[in-house]
Amino acid sequence: MKPSIFLRTLSILAFLIVSQASHALDWETTQLVRKLGSSNEADRVEARQLLPREGAKVVPDILPYLGHKDAGVWWTADKVLADICNQVSVPGHEGERVSVATQLMGLLEPESSVELKERALRLLPIVVPENLDISPIGALLQDKELGMKGRSALQSIGTGNAVNTLATGLLKADKEMQIAILDSLDKSRHINAIAALRGFSSKSDPEIRVAAARGLARWGALSDLDLFKWVWQERTPETEFEAGNAFLLYVDEIAAEGGNTGLAVEMYETVFDQAKDPVLTGAAMMGMAKYGDSR
Repeated sequence: MKPSIFLRTLSILAFLIVSQASHALDWETTQLVRKLGSSNEADRVEARQLLPREGAKVVPDILPYLGHKDAGVWWTADKVLADICNQVSVPGHEGERVSVATQLMGLLEPESSVELKERALRLLPIVVPENLDISPIGALLQDKELGMKGRSALQSIGTGNAVNTLATGLLKADKEMQIAILDSLDKSRHINAIAALRGFSSKSDPEIRVAAARGLARWGALSDLDLFKWVWQERTPETEFEAGNAFLLYVDEIAAEGGNTGLAVEMYETVFDQAKDPVLTGAAMMGMAKYGDSR
C-alpha cells in the first residue's frame, strides 16, 4: 500500500472511531436513558431532571421514546428534548443546533405516525437555524391532517427560509389554507413575504384579496396606493370590514412616515364617506382628526 493511501485510510478509520466514541454514552447516562422509558414515574422524573445536562449527544437515544405509546414516556422525552433544543440554540452551539434540528426533521418522514410528526413540529421551531433544509415541513402544507400544524411551525420558525416556504405553499394550497398562510406571512413581518402578499392582494377572490392586503398594508409602500384603492373599491358586503381595515392600516402607515398627510386625509375621507360599518367610519374620523391639521 502506498504511503499516501495508507495515511488516508488511517485518517478515515480514526475519524470513524472518534465519531463512534463521541456518541458512546457512559454507563450512568445509559441508565438515565433507560429510566426515561421506565414505567416507574420516579425513574422518569430522575431522567427528566438529569438528561438535559448531557446535551445534544443523547438526542439520538432519546428520539425513539418520543414515539412511545405510553404518554408518560413520550411526554418526558418531549420535555428533555425541548430543554436540549433551547441549550443548543444559543450562540456557540451552531454545529449541535444543526445536528439536533436535522434529527428532528427526520421524524417527518412519511412513515412516521401523525402523533410523532406533531411532536416534532412542536420542537422544531425552537431549534431550526436560518439555512436548514425545511422542505419536509413545507411538504406537510398539503397534508389534510397536519397542514395547519406545519403552517404554524413555519410561522413560529420565522426565518427567511420559512417565509419563502410558506409563500411557495400558497401556490398549491386550497382557499382555507391560503388564507391561513397569508395570515402567517402577515405575522412574520419579514421582507421576504412582501412579493407574495402583493401578488395575492390582486386576486379575484375577495376573501383571499383582503387577507393578503392586510399583511401588505403594514409595509406602507406608497407605490401600492392604487392597489389599496382597488381593494377598497372592490369590497363586497361580506368583506367590507376586512377591506376597510386593510385600507386604513395602509393609510396609517403612509401617514406615519410623514410627507403624505394630505394624501392620507383624502383616503380617510374616502372611507368615512363610503363605509357602512361604524367601526370603519369611526377609525377614519380619528385619522382625519389626527392628521387633518398637518396638511
